[in-house]
Amino acid sequence: MSDNKVDVEHLLKDKELPKISLKVFRKMIVNMSPSDIMRIPLESLPDEMPVSLANEVPNDIKPAIEHLMMERNSVALKTRNTISGKLGNEALAAIDLSKQVGDKANIRTLTFKLAEIDEMVERMMEKKCLENDQLLSKFIANTNKMLPDLLTEQTQTTHGINALLQEAELPESLQDTVDIARDKLHNQKRAIDNLLGKYYAERVNIAQGVMTRRIEALEAMEAEQLFAQREMEKDRIDLVKRKKRASMPFGKKKNTDAVEELKARITHLSSKIKTNQIPIDSNELTLWLDSVVDASIHETAKQRVAMKIHMARKDLLLLLYSYCEQQENTAMQVARNPFLQVEPEKIIGFAMKSEQFILNYFQNKKSAVTSQISMAASMKIEALIAIERDILKELKDNRGLR
Repeated sequence: MSDNKVDVEHLLKDKELPKISLKVFRKMIVNMSPSDIMRIPLESLPDEMPVSLANEVPNDIKPAIEHLMMERNSVALKTRNTISGKLGNEALAAIDLSKQVGDKANIRTLTFKLAEIDEMVERMMEKKCLENDQLLSKFIANTNKMLPDLLTEQTQTTHGINALLQEAELPESLQDTVDIARDKLHNQKRAIDNLLGKYYAERVNIAQGVMTRRIEALEAMEAEQLFAQREMEKDRIDLVKRKKRASMPFGKKKNTDAVEELKARITHLSSKIKTNQIPIDSNELTLWLDSVVDASIHETAKQRVAMKIHMARKDLLLLLYSYCEQQENTAMQVARNPFLQVEPEKIIGFAMKSEQFILNYFQNKKSAVTSQISMAASMKIEALIAIERDILKELKDNRGLR
């Protein structure tokens, strides 16, 4: 207890008493007299002092604590009014925001998700298959749902920093308050930016791996279908011959059986060609496109995985062609349906064209970025326009390669 008193005396003699945390303050006041408590500089008091604090202390020092808190609140109000008058309400809001930074829930959760992604990738790479890739894509899609909150916080932090960059004639103590708040926001923005960079880099790595395996599966399927089509063509030629022979008296039974076998084989091969499809849907394409675009406009991620981004763009275009081809084939099959109630031309028009898919995506992406009112948002819009132009050019230059 005596040691505590010595510490208190030492602290009170310090002309520049540092900011005291609430935890330390609670320990200090238990061993202090009312007069010593009154000597504590207001600027050194904890940032947050709950109203219930006065009810937690012994009765003999309760009046001193209440008075100190009242004085502190009065000074805090004057400080807020001065900052608001000199720098505006946005700067005041930025200072309030700076008091909330640190190890926040959305940062902790995304950090945890990054570790979980690493474990999933390592585990699923042991057995590369479509099902595992779909699980990875689903996990990424769910993790992406966290991004809007984190991006909103990043935008608010950037906006707060800009509000605190204004020049104004402030007392030294208030200027220190502004500088400290701005530094806190800078650190928070840097932490969020680094975390997003890691996530975007990891995500494009995963997307590129998934797309490569999907392309390999598509190529294998196309090879199988080509082989099946050739077999069907041979069977059809043989079927014509067998039908002619079956119409003759000699060898009728043998050729009739062969005709039925060939019909069954052709039906089986035809069904196999129709059902043996490698799935690609618009949600996956959007997920992969998001991975490429977000990594491309984020400097940290771009520096980390520049080659992966380049490879992913190439893979994405191939898959986009395949997706549109599947859409058109499906539309044509529907259009041939004799019981169709809608005009075939309209159904065929529903097929998603590759260029239109890209245009729609970037229109939505730019709308989302525009909602983030900041200098960073306008820079991202310019980057998005450049990427959209490049991808559309690649799409046109490589048309007909598949």
